[in-house]
Amino acid sequence: MRKQQDRVADLAVLEFQKSKAAREAAQEAEHERKRAEKEKEVARLRAKQERARDLQADKDALRAKREQERKEREWREKEKFEAYKKKQTEEEMKLAREWQIKNKEQHLAVEAARERAEFERVLKAQLTQAEKERQQEVNRIDKRHRFADELRTQIVQHEKQKVQERAAFFDEGVQLDEQARLRRMRLDEIKNQKLNELR
Repeated sequence: MRKQQDRVADLAVLEFQKSKAAREAAQEAEHERKRAEKEKEVARLRAKQERARDLQADKDALRAKREQERKEREWREKEKFEAYKKKQTEEEMKLAREWQIKNKEQHLAVEAARERAEFERVLKAQLTQAEKERQQEVNRIDKRHRFADELRTQIVQHEKQKVQERAAFFDEGVQLDEQARLRRMRLDEIKNQKLNELR
């Protein structure tokens, strides 16, 4: 009876040890599974972060390319406008020289006619016609001058508008940079939060 009892006791001990070993193995397997899942989640988050950084880099590159294209367009427009202003200035100078020559000629003609008027009353009608033509020429020149003044005014307004547009674009660029910085800070916060949760 005692041997039988010892045998039963030994079997119970073996059964308990086997059960304990099985429980420990199951716990170890569960622990290993959870650890593998955490590593997988960390890898997934890192890959997601890398994709986000790549996407932001692409956006930054595209924005830089567009900025370069905008600057090139502005440079071409400026060159075109400078050529236009140069041509207008040359035209104005040409008109001014022509006006000076004509004005001098008309002045000499009027002076000569006045001197002859004392001796030749017949020339009175001719002098009147010459004065009328001179006045018409003066009116035409005044009209050209007014046109030139209006054109210069439009050019100045156009330049002011360009300056305002460039200032507005610069402000928009600053806002975009700030938004990008805030997005990067938010992504870093989310990353750190996830990593801390996984630890």
